[in-house]
Amino acid sequence: EREREKDKDKRLIFSRRKWFCFMLTLFAALCHAVEWAWNRHHTPALVLIFCGKRKCGKDYITDILKERLGNLADTVRLSGPLKAQYAEDHGLDLTELMGPGLYKEHYRLDMILWGETQRARDAGYFCRLATQHCVAPVWIVTDARRQGDVAYFRERYRTVLARVSASEESRRARGWVYDAAVDDAESECGLDHAPWDLELKNEQLQGLSEEAKDLLDQLVQVAQFAAASLL
Repeated sequence: EREREKDKDKRLIFSRRKWFCFMLTLFAALCHAVEWAWNRHHTPALVLIFCGKRKCGKDYITDILKERLGNLADTVRLSGPLKAQYAEDHGLDLTELMGPGLYKEHYRLDMILWGETQRARDAGYFCRLATQHCVAPVWIVTDARRQGDVAYFRERYRTVLARVSASEESRRARGWVYDAAVDDAESECGLDHAPWDLELKNEQLQGLSEEAKDLLDQLVQVAQFAAASLL
């Protein structure tokens, strides 16, 4: 009788071990599936990075690109989380700070210095914050300003770096006024000599030149092709 009880206990222990091993295997498989799904939906097929001087028209061009790509693209504004935190810390109007007006220009220099302090602690801090809710297969980074911004994306994803350029005359017509403290800082000059993949010249005050339209058409086609690889 005791032998039968021992055998029964052994079978029970073995059965429980098998069940435990099975549950561990199942849990590992589920974790792998969740990780795969997360990476698939949070790793872009392509990141389009735009850089350029103040008032060169980066926002205008990236807005057109986003409109043409629709749900295939998410807009990434690296200045967004920076301005949000800066506004909260300093009791400012975030809506005005995000706009193109004089309100932003008034605080620009101090905001740049504040942002540099944050980046010194963590170079990818604002890049991670700006992309944490992105799920589209294509990301449009509207305002890369530093080598570190570009490096963050190039080290992780397939990228295209586009330079938006405009003459000082065109920029002045859009409201640009030279300020040495701002225009000679890294935030404006950090990517002046970066090896960009293409340059969009944006001299017209209304609309785009035919050359710029052609380049934008090419970017749309490349982005659509890249997005199809994830859909």
